Amino acid sequence: MDLRGVSRVVAERMGLMPAVAERQVHERGLEYVRADGRRTAAMAAEALDGAGPVAEIEILRGDLAELLTDATTDVEYLYGDSITALRQDLEPSEPGTATLSRSSGGTSSGTSTGTSSGTSTGTSSGTSTGGGCGGVEVAFVSGGERRFDLVVGADGVHSRVRRLVFGPEVDFVHHLGGYTSYFTIETPEDLQHWMKIYTAPGGR
Repeated sequence: MDLRGVSRVVAERMGLMPAVAERQVHERGLEYVRADGRRTAAMAAEALDGAGPVAEIEILRGDLAELLTDATTDVEYLYGDSITALRQDLEPSEPGTATLSRSSGGTSSGTSTGTSSGTSTGTSSGTSTGGGCGGVEVAFVSGGERRFDLVVGADGVHSRVRRLVFGPEVDFVHHLGGYTSYFTIETPEDLQHWMKIYTAPGGR
């Protein structure tokens, strides 16, 4: 993962930059290669002031998650659970409640409570002191129900929280015909701190 823009500002304000610096991946830049490994083009990380494909600060996702959880000991994390329903109160002047949506089953996600919130997979619920709506009733796969002042959906491209609030994803998503697959392999060679890209025949 790269830290740039707002994410870097947040890390700085949380005082995490010294710890990030100790674990960051020192990538020199982006390198396009042929099937035999020969370089065809390269872009150094500093070529775009660290704002290109390879950022000035790169860190493994697991390392960043560990730093964040270690820094937020006042936050409650719920792992192995996920949200099945959200019910938000209307404005205090309006009687009754508004049901946002309901769903069930699916992948594991997490929620957290507190003024700073985080999760196992990005879905977070935090308390706030602002006005407006009275709050949100949240139901979980585990069978429990809890109430929060604020629910923030940050659970990825195919967000369950967004689906619960706005409706089926198909109503909003326009597929562009591209697919991405991520997996882990052993480093086949000394990459010399370059991020390498190979474009296979057929547009792969």
